[in-house]
Amino acid sequence: MSLGGKKKKGKNFLATEIDRMLCLVEDQLPFVSEPWVGIASAYNDQLRSGWSARDGDSL
Repeated sequence: MSLGGKKKKGKNFLATEIDRMLCLVEDQLPFVSEPWVGIASAYNDQLRSGWSARDGDSL
């Protein structure tokens, strides 16, 4: 829980994870069918130690 006892929202991405994700999204533009599944697959292919695997829904 965060300060004030409120539940945190979001998926707890690190700044470096966000940078990597934005690069992958940029490479996929313009989107075609099922874009987030492909991006999740590319993201998980070279996952760094300590990073959580992601699926299309979590992105």
